[in-house]
Amino acid sequence: YYTVEPIKLGTKVTPGSVVRTGADAKLRIVYKNGDQVTVGPATSYQVIVGAKKTEDEKSSVKLMYGAIRSVIAKDGPRSG
Repeated sequence: YYTVEPIKLGTKVTPGSVVRTGADAKLRIVYKNGDQVTVGPATSYQVIVGAKKTEDEKSSVKLMYGAIRSVIAKDGPRSG
């Protein structure tokens, strides 16, 4: 058993957090470097942030169901 608290503006989402939106809700996660992820209605998305130690080791996302859209900052660390 667990409870789901509504996310308020300014809430910090930590690595490993699972974000779920209702059928009539959506959410935008904005990272410090300007990258943005919009989480669509009726979506479950896990925030996974990996510290890139080697060229083969990359960050990833986990979308359980629904839709997400990412906007990557042109000059950010993932600009390539």
